[in-house]
Amino acid sequence: MKESNLSIHTFVDARKTAYAACIFLRSESCMGSVTVQLLQARSRITLKFITIPRLELMAATIGARLFSSVKQALKLPNFPSGQYSLLTE
Repeated sequence: MKESNLSIHTFVDARKTAYAACIFLRSESCMGSVTVQLLQARSRITLKFITIPRLELMAATIGARLFSSVKQALKLPNFPSGQYSLLTE
């Protein structure tokens, strides 16, 4: 499978009591079939009051760190910039 048929999608979200991030790998075969797999997820519970914008920033931070670790684990140091996304809600 060619690297151009792979894409990594990171989703992050935050609520008053917790924030989380997850990473999915989407692969498309030469026959056109698409497979999506959850690679890694991380969540945290807030122990004290933190503003929603701060929680969103913390979620984006763990999402970026997860993406970096997944990229290293898959040995994709020069992954094309158009082949990944970071989405927030």
